[in-house]
Amino acid sequence: MSQGYAKAAAEQLKEGSLWAFISLLLAAIGAGIPIVGFLVTGVGAYLFLTRSRGSLEASLRDLRSSGLSQYDGSGWVRYVPYALGAVALGELIMAAAALMALASIPGPGALIAVIVVRELGYAVAALGWVGVLLASIFPGLEIYDVGSRLNDDLLRVAGILIIVPFVDVVGWIMAFVEADPLAQRLGEGGQRPGPS
Repeated sequence: MSQGYAKAAAEQLKEGSLWAFISLLLAAIGAGIPIVGFLVTGVGAYLFLTRSRGSLEASLRDLRSSGLSQYDGSGWVRYVPYALGAVALGELIMAAAALMALASIPGPGALIAVIVVRELGYAVAALGWVGVLLASIFPGLEIYDVGSRLNDDLLRVAGILIIVPFVDVVGWIMAFVEADPLAQRLGEGGQRPGPS
């Protein structure tokens, strides 16, 4: 891999990491906002889909093909916005349950309907977060592996944190911060892998 090509992969990692941070932060904030949280989470899913996914896929694919990682996280990145969309859908269902509770005539039937709809919303949102977790494992492992091969502790920690839901935002911002030094190092020819 040429030095310019490797440096471009690190620069794409910077852009993709920044938007992943913003997207996942919005999703985490949306999860804590009753009634309208689905809007905030939906914006996060949209930003990941339109801003982060392409840069991260290209960067992770290029870093792997350069020999800096044995993992391929590029294909998994594409599932994150859809998992976030499921979280937003679950939050929308929970909002609908809250509105049903406000609009319904008191009684056991209405209460049961509200509880069933609310629990359905929780289940869909929980499945979405599980999807985010599963889709983050290989990108996190790849960033960890790149950090290990280049003896870069910050990238190692970023890779570990990316795998953990709600802490992943810290991992992506760490990857963003470390992308410039990584680009400089790769531009100087420091992309030779170390021992596995």
